[in-house]
Amino acid sequence: MSLNTDISYESFNGVCGGGGQYDPRDVGYFGKCPELEKLKSLPEQINWEIERERYHLLEKLYPLIIYWPGQFPDLQEIFQEEQIERLLSDSASYECKDRNSYRGERFIDFVINTGYKDKLHVGKDGKPSSHRPTPVHRAARREHRAYCDRLECTAIVSKLFKIYDRFDVNYADESGLTHLHAACMSGCYDVIETFLKLGYDINCIVTETGDTPLHLAVSHQKEGVAEMLLKNGADPNLTNAKGLTSLHNVCRAERDNYNFAKMLLDLGQSVCKPVQVDARDEFGNTPLHLAAMKKNTKVVRLLLTHGANPNLADSQGFTLLHTISSQPMFDGHLVKTLFECSRENHRPVWIDARDKYDLTPLHMAVHSGNLMMTNFLLRSGVDANSVNAMGKTALHIICDKVYDNGLAREFLKTNDDLGRTVLVDIQDKGGNTPLHLALSRNLRGLVQLLLRRGANSNLANDKGLTPLHLICDPKFDSEFVKSFFEINDYNHQLVQIHAKDNLGRTPLQLAVKNLLPDVVDLLLDRGALSSFVFPSESHFDERFRSAYNIELRVASGAMAVVERLEKKGYDLDQSDALTIMKLFSKHRLFKKPNDLDERWYDNERFARKSKWMIIKPGISLHDLIQLRPEEAARQITYTDYCNFERSEKLRELPGGYICAMHLCEKLLRRFFRRWAVYPCWELIHHRLPLECCDMIIDNLMNEDLWHICLAVAGKSS
Repeated sequence: MSLNTDISYESFNGVCGGGGQYDPRDVGYFGKCPELEKLKSLPEQINWEIERERYHLLEKLYPLIIYWPGQFPDLQEIFQEEQIERLLSDSASYECKDRNSYRGERFIDFVINTGYKDKLHVGKDGKPSSHRPTPVHRAARREHRAYCDRLECTAIVSKLFKIYDRFDVNYADESGLTHLHAACMSGCYDVIETFLKLGYDINCIVTETGDTPLHLAVSHQKEGVAEMLLKNGADPNLTNAKGLTSLHNVCRAERDNYNFAKMLLDLGQSVCKPVQVDARDEFGNTPLHLAAMKKNTKVVRLLLTHGANPNLADSQGFTLLHTISSQPMFDGHLVKTLFECSRENHRPVWIDARDKYDLTPLHMAVHSGNLMMTNFLLRSGVDANSVNAMGKTALHIICDKVYDNGLAREFLKTNDDLGRTVLVDIQDKGGNTPLHLALSRNLRGLVQLLLRRGANSNLANDKGLTPLHLICDPKFDSEFVKSFFEINDYNHQLVQIHAKDNLGRTPLQLAVKNLLPDVVDLLLDRGALSSFVFPSESHFDERFRSAYNIELRVASGAMAVVERLEKKGYDLDQSDALTIMKLFSKHRLFKKPNDLDERWYDNERFARKSKWMIIKPGISLHDLIQLRPEEAARQITYTDYCNFERSEKLRELPGGYICAMHLCEKLLRRFFRRWAVYPCWELIHHRLPLECCDMIIDNLMNEDLWHICLAVAGKSS
């Protein structure tokens, strides 16, 4: 549109009316209005059934209507009534990326300025029908909260009521939301007053949700509307489909709605019906529960002074104290309010109340890691040894957490200060003591704390596992196992070294199975060999956890374990050796000859880095690769290989995997030679001297030797 540039903004608004009333004297100034011609052409340009095209039309309308010149048109000469309503509905939920352009709202303003009014709709019987969704419903329901705040949703609904200004029918959409509900949600006082004067049901419900006008006024924080409704007879105790009363809605707000809640309670007492402060929703929550969940302390105090019962439980058996105790952060003000008000009302709080799973507030506090709440409950006299439905005490729950935040130490110290005994050896329904759980979670400091408190190291759970069985796991190093024995020695507690689990496994068998040579040493030093039977193949069925160069870990660990066993007097036999070989095969430790022929170690970067990787003083990785297997066996121990593997230095090398496989072949060579000589001799029916078998073996790979042993074993079986 081209306008005279000499006209100021103020004079432009004066001539155009700024969207105000039309002045006939202005028509001559503008002459023929091109905007009107453009407006008339728009309805034919879109498919009205496609929402996207209607939004596009609103985009086109905006520059035409924002500063409409002269007299506003009669919309019904341009658009059909149904089209106007669709555009109004779209405008009610319109969102534009330009925050300074409220285009949907501007169209609503434009329609109001044209003088357009909604007409009464009648059914086939000639009577008006109340079942009709309108733009008012859509605006009230708008879900784009940030956008709704920007455009002031209340103002949009209020503007739409200037168009939909008939009150002889209370239109309802498909969910049962009426214009009266929408007015209460949006704070349209004049509209609400008109509906009430016409005698509409003040307690009418939204069919889909069961919400009354009072529910919606409260949930949308319209305190003035709620007061108006209550003074006009709204029932504050009606529940919606979720069992929520208006008081529930006040109490579950994010902010501390003290004044709102007080008004509701006071008016209920003086004007309408007394508010039921202990009403329950579908989950059994009272308003007090919801206020505590939101930490609305002032509302909690208000409810308690109005007689709310602090000991009522929800459908899960949760009391108010359960709810407060389950919070990870201690709210001293809320806790103080609860206990002070309860004392004043002569209604003591049940500190050991149990939910449907027999969980007490103390169980909840330790589960949430709330140290201060735990201390408060202990000093209030709760039973520190009470068990839940799973047989777990608070100490069990503490020891079953994924980390140790010092709660156990404080828990035990507080009980000591109070002169109360904590039972550290209670077994839950799985037979686990707190010590079992702390070991399962690898909480080493907590394990040592329990041991020093006299925890029994010999109790077995339902699987027959003692704490010693659990310690023989790869996640524990030998220093920790050593400290386990030292603490028990200090306590004069003899650890049962030969205990068997339900699968018949001893701790030593588990240490062997898990390839823990240092732990094997510790167990052997304590006499575990006397009852030792080498683990069968089935014991090794579980594959080791996936890790970088797991092959080198398996090879070096197995050889170190065998070496420790034999040093302590164990007589390894052919069957044991075959079991170990099967373990190697399962983990693919056998390298193909063509792989070993590759000159991977000549890579310049590999050669440079490998010279700086020390296997033991005086020997680098580069040196080890150059050694023949026989020489490597003399200079490098299995423990050296284990230590190098644990350092994970191979990660830094190009071709680290091939290097690891080369090391496996080299460190296992002596083992395979030892156990393949006699099977090889047997395979050739002793036709050649035994020395010849040594020469044959020298030209074979470890995998070939494994096949020889396997063939002879199969033949003998």
